[in-house]
Amino acid sequence: MCAATESSSVADSSTLEQPRAGDPHRVAALLRLADARSTLESALERRETRGCHNRSDYPGLDSALRVNLVWSPTTGVTREDIPAVPDEISALMTDVSTAGKLVE
Repeated sequence: MCAATESSSVADSSTLEQPRAGDPHRVAALLRLADARSTLESALERRETRGCHNRSDYPGLDSALRVNLVWSPTTGVTREDIPAVPDEISALMTDVSTAGKLVE
């Protein structure tokens, strides 16, 4: 384990918010740690199977989770509604059949 991550507790987010300037390896390690933490916490919060996110303990879709899960080191995971697609973009969209195609 890298010395930068050994001294940084996942529970202590203060180091994620203000990494020391001048040590690019420490900053890079802290950014990787923040990325891993955000991925893990968001995946645990998404208690459903949707797209490529598969959970054997939650095999179905949950309509309440049709949101963006947004992570911050200060607030953790929060939910944001997905904005509606603007009409000018919606008019350009077409449905593509998945019949006979391998869909994950």
